[in-house]
Amino acid sequence: MPPADNLLSRLTWLKHASFLYDGSVRIAFDPWQVLLDRPVDLVLVTHGHYDHCDPETVSRITAESSVVVAAGACADQLVGDVRPIRPGEVVKVGDVVITATDAYNLQKKFHPRGEGAGFLVAVDGGTIFHAGDTDDIPETHGLKPDLALLPVGGTYTMDVPEAVRAAAAIGAGITVPMHYGFIVGSKGDGERFAKEASGSTKVLTPVEPFP
Repeated sequence: MPPADNLLSRLTWLKHASFLYDGSVRIAFDPWQVLLDRPVDLVLVTHGHYDHCDPETVSRITAESSVVVAAGACADQLVGDVRPIRPGEVVKVGDVVITATDAYNLQKKFHPRGEGAGFLVAVDGGTIFHAGDTDDIPETHGLKPDLALLPVGGTYTMDVPEAVRAAAAIGAGITVPMHYGFIVGSKGDGERFAKEASGSTKVLTPVEPFP
């Protein structure tokens, strides 16, 4: 099985920007108001906004042995084995290598450069890129991860047309749209992105139904 398909088969979209990867390790990306059947090994938090940094949920889904890697102000809100990270830095947790990328707005004021991050995660023989809350920025062009998770809902992040351009520039094996249908964007943004994108895409169904 190609790495992108292998990683995608182990990925669940929980809601909004929250995902669960269940492979050799269990990884929760930006867990926000979600329930899991058992603890995760690793939590990755892209920035400090409430819909990404949820200390109560992080505490609920982690065990004493769990590691939390957090960017921006969120690191100061969490307890346990918390490892702060900034764009350009690398953290290794067991066999998982996490590289923090830039994630920021170009013209909008919601996400200043340096306050949040995206994550390029090397796990199980492939790479997953969770872009965080960002616009189409040059620092992520040419990353070529096996699997990319890109925001498409607009207002605070890229909208669909911008995400289409970003996906082409990033060059992932498979791109999955996120960050739409809950707080911002419409329920149809994922399908619209998939229709307009030039590369391979996969629209997931969230575990928590769209409101």
